[in-house]
Amino acid sequence: MGLCIFAAPEIVVGTVLVLGVVVVALAIEAELDAYASKRKPTSKSPPDPKQNPQPLVPTDPHPADYAEWRERCTDHYIKCTGYFAGMKEPRVYGESLCQSCSRVCRRTGRWPTEFSGHPCPGG
Repeated sequence: MGLCIFAAPEIVVGTVLVLGVVVVALAIEAELDAYASKRKPTSKSPPDPKQNPQPLVPTDPHPADYAEWRERCTDHYIKCTGYFAGMKEPRVYGESLCQSCSRVCRRTGRWPTEFSGHPCPGG
């Protein structure tokens, strides 16, 4: 099938544009299929909706105990910041790692061993 040299230029340009769009669409479809075949299924199974998770219930300390907690947590916080002296301290949720660990300590009365996958030094 030949192309007539007397065909209107707008028809030729339109045909080229349509063919280009079809080629690009086929290329995108092929890439999406390749991506879908490479994706690995997640190994985590969804949680059982019938099971109620155990909520973290912070203890309600007596005011005297809370003062002791605060003092203990402050000591651990100072050790933690001393550990990172001269180094860049990791950030967790917009605050320093030592601040995050201190916040947990003040709620529970114990310096945590880790927070969000990062070890809490100073404990």
